[in-house]
Formats: sequence, C-alpha cells, structure tokens
Amino acid sequence: GTAKNPASYTYFDESFTLANPERAGYTFAGWTGSGIDGTAMSVTIEKNSTGDRSFTATWTVNTDTAYKVEHYRQNLDGQYALAETDSLKGETDTTVTAASKDYEGFTLNEDAPEAAASGTIAGDGSLVLKLYYDRNAYDVTYQVTGPYFTDDSYHVDKDVRYGAELALISDDM
Repeated sequence: GTAKNPASYTYFDESFTLANPERAGYTFAGWTGSGIDGTAMSVTIEKNSTGDRSFTATWTVNTDTAYKVEHYRQNLDGQYALAETDSLKGETDTTVTAASKDYEGFTLNEDAPEAAASGTIAGDGSLVLKLYYDRNAYDVTYQVTGPYFTDDSYHVDKDVRYGAELALISDDM
C-alpha cells in the first residue's frame, strides 16, 4: 500500500489538490510553501503550471491527548490487582509523571518491576502509567492475662499484613 502521509508526491494531472495529512496528537494547521500567501488549508496546482513546488505541513500540538494512570494494590496473597484508573489529558509528546495516591494500609513501591511512574504522552493516547502499592506489614504483640496465664505471657505475630485476620490466643490453646 501507499503511505498515508508520504514525504513527496508526483502528479502528471492538469490540476490537483494536495490532501490534508493526519498526525496523531496534532491538529493540521495548514500548508506553507511555493506560491502560498499565508497558511492554506489545501493547495491546488492549476494546469500549465511548471517547475518543482515545495509545501510544508504545519501542525498545532494537541493539549488534550488522553493517557491513563493505573493504581495497583497488593492482595493478601502478594499479587497485585487494579484498584483504580485515572483517565487524564495532557500535551502530546510531553513527559508526565503519575501522582501517587494515599491508600490506608498501603505504601507506594517505586521499585515494583512493572511500575512506570513517568512517560511521554503518545499522540494516539496509548500511554499507560502504572503505580504499585505494597500492603503494609506489622509486628503485632499482645499481652495475655487471666487465671491460667502469668503476667509475662505474650504472643507475637510478625509481618501481619494490613487487612488480614489475626487469630488471638484462647483458653483452649
């Protein structure tokens, strides 16, 4: 097939109109070049015109190009699940950095293997940034008192994950 936006055209017709090109993330602003006074949205070469002509497409960058930020939180089994997606807009071909969120019981893991905290906004809206949040772990110590326990009896659970159930010691243990 032929390219959608070739760099050059050769015409043998008596007249033609140069088609307006497309470019993802940009708005076509017009043609400049040989015989154009100001910016033209289309160029027509009339018959009996001779010689090479050069035209340049001009563009305006879009400031409302879509991109996404996905926020993944760690499950109790250590795997990550998508918790939230932010659909945002920005200027094509600029670098953006995702803003982290505050999730109770979770801490941003900047070193997660799949993390992509910044990137360049693609004109086609395909940029997806990903932030990962680890579930906080706690050492839990509690005192056991009662008729069958001495005052210095205690129990320690290490690395109890936020949101996990904690089994307490009972009289029948």
